[in-house]
Amino acid sequence: MDTNIDGVYLAGCAQGPKDIPDTVAQAKGAASSAIALLNKGKVKVDPIVAEINEDACSSCHICEALCPYQALVYDEQKHVMTVNQILCKGCGVCPSACPSAAIQLRHYTSIQIDAQLDALLSKRGESREERTVTEKVGV
Repeated sequence: MDTNIDGVYLAGCAQGPKDIPDTVAQAKGAASSAIALLNKGKVKVDPIVAEINEDACSSCHICEALCPYQALVYDEQKHVMTVNQILCKGCGVCPSACPSAAIQLRHYTSIQIDAQLDALLSKRGESREERTVTEKVGV
């Protein structure tokens, strides 16, 4: 019944061939899931979503084709891709595919990832750059 898109539920023949009792049971389950979601009033959205640097976007549409959640849409007026932050799940497919590096995940910028790697790989208090230089020189 649940799909990988929050708030979208499938039942019966939408999933595949089913007989009538299975279809009715799934329809009731999908309806109750939808009602539970509507009764919340407000829905929490994950803060980790893609962000597009409009100045760097080349409008190649590669990210749009690869997004498993269809969260990227081309803005005809601005001539750039835009992100539907409700649909985006922060999976990281679009930033890794963007040839112009115009897309980053919020809270996972290059600077933040580099800092995490430095912390993870730090040895004797050296940064990643210092260690690379030391290894090349052979000290």
